[in-house]
Amino acid sequence: MTTKETVNLEELETLYKGKIDFFTKKLEAIQVLKQPEEVDSVQAKRPSPPAVSSIKKTIKEYDVPLIYSTSLPQKDRVYFALREIGEGFMTDVRAKLNELDDTLPKNRIGKIVVGNLSILKKEGYIRHEALTARKFKYFIK
Repeated sequence: MTTKETVNLEELETLYKGKIDFFTKKLEAIQVLKQPEEVDSVQAKRPSPPAVSSIKKTIKEYDVPLIYSTSLPQKDRVYFALREIGEGFMTDVRAKLNELDDTLPKNRIGKIVVGNLSILKKEGYIRHEALTARKFKYFIK
């Protein structure tokens, strides 16, 4: 073996030893993380939060004026129309909104109603009942 080959082998040996040390430290860190931690006595006495299914969903009150106005935001207009009909499908809300307001664009009113009904549902102001996969009956209480 020549001196050049010996130097290369020594460099490789040093390199691999460094990598072995690196991965050995990583392995030790992983094993430490896997060990269960000691629970603080304060945390052990703290009650666990209730399960999500046990929390009762409530309908929030939505503050909309008693008189319809075209100056209301679109979400308020949709809520007002639903409140006027009591309960109904998206088409019923759209028809009532068409009757109340002629300033909304006729070609986009369906999208406005669907989008705002969805927002009101997510915010908890209204509920809906699924009759089919895509047909929902909306109601306030």
